[in-house]
Amino acid sequence: MDIHTSARTVFAGQTLTTTGVYQLVAYPDAHFTNWARTLGFTDKPVIELAQFHTTEHMEATLLKWMHRIISQQKSFSVVTDGFGALPSRRIFMRIANQQPFAQLAASLQVLDQYLKSYGCAPSKLIQQPLLALTSPLPPAAFEQLAAQYVNKIAQPFFELSTVTLIRKEHALDKGKQVSVFGLQTL
Repeated sequence: MDIHTSARTVFAGQTLTTTGVYQLVAYPDAHFTNWARTLGFTDKPVIELAQFHTTEHMEATLLKWMHRIISQQKSFSVVTDGFGALPSRRIFMRIANQQPFAQLAASLQVLDQYLKSYGCAPSKLIQQPLLALTSPLPPAAFEQLAAQYVNKIAQPFFELSTVTLIRKEHALDKGKQVSVFGLQTL
């Protein structure tokens, strides 16, 4: 029996309501994080890869599907290409090599279709992510950092070998780590 069939049996007849948001994220390695700290960025850098709305009852199935999909992906180098700023008052680094992220997003489409078949909201699959260096900043701090870094060129890189799934109960929730998935090493 495949995962799809067994999940339909488990959830048949139940009313499914969204109880949380699951975010798939990637964190740079310690070397990159330390480099960012030397520049004055104190938040943990993060790349948001996808967002899923589902029920906690479906978490085990979500984990199985994600493990299967992500374990097929190869690890890769993430090359950055300068700084930028978002209207949400966040400083980020552009990512030069978007192809591996687009491939991951495409492979997660099947999971999105599965979740929608159970009435869950469409997933957000990010094909061209950014590397966030800050959470939303107060206006004065944002203006200072934006003036200092926007349009500066820096090209540090790191190897991405894991991605992390986080569960949030609401938008302002910091979230709880649910699982770490390993990519195939080269």
